[in-house]
Amino acid sequence: MTAAPAPVRRRRRDDRSVPARAFALLDAFGADGAGRLSLSDLAARASLPLPTAHRLAEECVRWGGLERRRDGSYQLGLKLWKLGLRYPDARELRQVSVPVLQDLYELTHESVHLAVLDGLRALYLQRYAGRSAVPERAHLGRRVPLHCTGAGLVLLAHGGDALLVAVLAEGPERFLPATTTGAAELGSRLAAIRAAGTAETRDEYLPGAASVAAPIRDETGVVVAAVSLIASSAGPIDPRFPVAVRLAADTVSRGLGWRR
Repeated sequence: MTAAPAPVRRRRRDDRSVPARAFALLDAFGADGAGRLSLSDLAARASLPLPTAHRLAEECVRWGGLERRRDGSYQLGLKLWKLGLRYPDARELRQVSVPVLQDLYELTHESVHLAVLDGLRALYLQRYAGRSAVPERAHLGRRVPLHCTGAGLVLLAHGGDALLVAVLAEGPERFLPATTTGAAELGSRLAAIRAAGTAETRDEYLPGAASVAAPIRDETGVVVAAVSLIASSAGPIDPRFPVAVRLAADTVSRGLGWRR
């Protein structure tokens, strides 16, 4: 008896436009901070057939959005970085923040960051690395969780109910035993952060790291960013650090036109 032929698997129709497919290629680099991707990885992450991914990737190379390395892998191109620097809100924020962040770093010699909300993550726009050997996953352009980082908690605390609902729906990951993930516990913590004016973490995202963060407001009083400082969690946080971080955040806020 002849066996029945195996059913033919048909590729699901891709209804995305050509620009949407090209954007999917660029988004592939943001999934986990990947710096370089092979063509096969790029195609898989963008859910594209290999020939289509290759054609679009080469078009992006000609435009300058991607660069092809000697080994055949791809990385983001300088043109995207240049365009990103022209983003008006981020450019003004960085111009006002940089001198203040430099002063905060010189005062504490700890790692200092500037972060903004990017979807359900905090995005680092500026960073000054501290002198102490504190474990970090922070670099420019990196996105970190909101529920267990100092900057993220500040942005979440002032982001409104809809943002909190979205974070809880995603399912906050428990990175370490001290990570806050429960809805009630997280809600109470965010209320305390709004009342105190600062957020503090200790061994919640990375072991050995503690952080202090404070909100930056625009001229209308809306929180648009956060200043954070990361130090070692081996001992108590220097009591001067929360004061210095809050002062730095207020100074940047005044530079953006905010008045208490």
